[in-house]
Amino acid sequence: MQHSGARYRLRTLALIVAVLVAATLSDVYGWPKTAKQPSPAVRTTSVDNHEPETHPHLVYLPQIHTPARVSPLQFASTLDNEGNPANPTTTFQYGIEYLYVVTTVENGSGSTWSVQWHLDDTHVPDLDFKGVITSPRERITDFICGVVPSSPRCEALPRGTYRVDFFLNGALRQTGTAVIR
Repeated sequence: MQHSGARYRLRTLALIVAVLVAATLSDVYGWPKTAKQPSPAVRTTSVDNHEPETHPHLVYLPQIHTPARVSPLQFASTLDNEGNPANPTTTFQYGIEYLYVVTTVENGSGSTWSVQWHLDDTHVPDLDFKGVITSPRERITDFICGVVPSSPRCEALPRGTYRVDFFLNGALRQTGTAVIR
C-alpha cells in the first residue's frame, strides 16, 4: 500500500501534535488521573453502628495547600510580659545586654526553622538556633546577650551591625538587620 506523500506527512504531523498535547496535559493537569482520589467531602455516620457511610454520589474537593507565611523580623532589647518586642526598632544605643529577634510563622506546622546570626557580615555559628513548628501559628523568638565568662549575667553587646537570616525548611524566608551604635 502506497501513501500519498502529502497525506502521509499530514497524518504523521497530526499524530505528533496529538502526542505533544497529551504530554502537555499530563504535565500541566496531571492527566491521566491516578487511581488515588482525595477523601470524599460528603460522608455521614450511620446511627446504628457509628461507621462512615459513603454516598453513591461523591463530591471531591481539591486539596488546597496554603504556603507558610513568615512575618518580617522585629528586633528589640526587651520583651513585654507576653513575649512581644517591647521596643521594636533596628537601631540601638550601646549598652543593651540583650538583642531579641521575633517573627511569626503561619501555616507552618511541622516545618523546621533556623536562625543564623551575623556580626559585621561575619557568620557566628555559635549563635545559631533551630527548631520545629508545632502549631498553625507560632511566634519564634531568639536572642543573644553579651556573655561574661564564668558568670550567669550578661554585659553590653559589642557595637556593630547584626544581621539575622531566618530559614524555613532550609529556604531563606526573611532577613533583618539591627545596629548597635
